[in-house]
Amino acid sequence: MCTLTILPESKDGIRFSAMMNRDELNERKKALPPLLRDGILAPCDADAGGTWTAINESGLIGFVLNRTEEGDRLNSGSVSRGSILPALLEAPSVKDASDQWHRIPLHDMRPFYCLLRDRQEQRLFSFNGESLTHRLMDIASPLLLTTSGLGDSLVHPYRESLFARLLSHHPDRETQRQFHHHHDPRHPAQSVMMMRDDARTVSITSYNVQISTASIDYFDIDGSTVRAQLRLRNAKESLYAS
Repeated sequence: MCTLTILPESKDGIRFSAMMNRDELNERKKALPPLLRDGILAPCDADAGGTWTAINESGLIGFVLNRTEEGDRLNSGSVSRGSILPALLEAPSVKDASDQWHRIPLHDMRPFYCLLRDRQEQRLFSFNGESLTHRLMDIASPLLLTTSGLGDSLVHPYRESLFARLLSHHPDRETQRQFHHHHDPRHPAQSVMMMRDDARTVSITSYNVQISTASIDYFDIDGSTVRAQLRLRNAKESLYAS
């Protein structure tokens, strides 16, 4: 239950802005704001540990979204999907992280999407409860991924239409922010800033990635904002060096 957008700010895709709404059940604990642990900057799930989004000192960034598609296999869920990014982001690049999936006990996890991005490529992994597939995504084009506990297909048309309408004229960071804060009282469950009787949007995580630095703004819906900055290691030689 999340919505992710990425807007490239340069033609080569090196500089970009990413934003992610996290939607959660009301019964879950409040997450912890971003902290730097073992070279990985990420917020932390207070219930299961782990995280849904993170960036490391090499500039590799990752996002995990729940997947709710008809026909998916619902495994036990005994292993949290929040453990995926801490394991994969030990690697410095999408290519190297892609070789680490053997470390992940997939068949003890519920279905998910995982997007990984560095300077050279952007790859979407999809796990339906049985098999893991992946495909390259255009690194120079705007991206939208959105899911819902109601069923991904029930919210995607509404949010995709809004995304296209808002960003077709002004594909900039302010319009991206407006998209992620959008709430329509007529369609509360389909809104990007969603609300249902049992769940709501609880936070928005924003990244601004440049050549040698990455900043993260973590906005908690209850009103607090935490800002952190990460200097990318060996910037002159890293994936984000020009």
